[in-house]
Amino acid sequence: MSRRPPRTLAPVVLVVAVLLAGCGGGGEPPSGAPAAVDAPTELDAGAVALQLSTYAWQDQMPTVGDEPGPCASLCVNGTVEVVGGGPLPEDLEVVDIVAIVDGDGIAFEEQEYPGSSRGPSNYEFVGRRGPALEPGTTLDLAVKLEVGGEERWLRAADVTVERTV
Repeated sequence: MSRRPPRTLAPVVLVVAVLLAGCGGGGEPPSGAPAAVDAPTELDAGAVALQLSTYAWQDQMPTVGDEPGPCASLCVNGTVEVVGGGPLPEDLEVVDIVAIVDGDGIAFEEQEYPGSSRGPSNYEFVGRRGPALEPGTTLDLAVKLEVGGEERWLRAADVTVERTV
C-alpha cells in the first residue's frame, strides 16, 4: 500500500515555486545600467572632451544608534572635468551615479547634485549609500550626464574602494 501526500501540499508547492521565481534576481537594473557598463572613459561634448575622476570609500567608523551612517556602504566623490582645461558646458548636469561591479550596474540611493560645486572647467558631486563593498574592491563608476539636451554616460575605470576609520 502506497502513501499519497496530502492534497493541500501541491498548491503550497506551486505557490512557493511562483514566489521564488519572482525573487530570483530578475529585478530591473538601474536606468541605463547597460549603457553605464559600456560608457566611455572620455566623452566628446561638443567643443570639449570630458573625463571623470573619482574617490570611493567605505566608512568603518562606529555610529551612534541603530541606523548605519550614510557611508556605511559605498560613498563616492567625483569630478567631471574638461580634458586639457577650457570651459565646462554650461548646461552640464549629473543626473545619476552607478557603481559597476562584475559587469552589473548598482545605483546609489542618495545622490547630492544641488550641493555640488561647479567651477569653470569642472563639476564636483557626491554619492552616498551605494552598494556594500569591502575596502580594496576594484570597480568602475559611471555618471549619467545631461549635456546639450542629451543624456550620456561617462565612466571611471578601476576605482579602488578605500577605507576610512
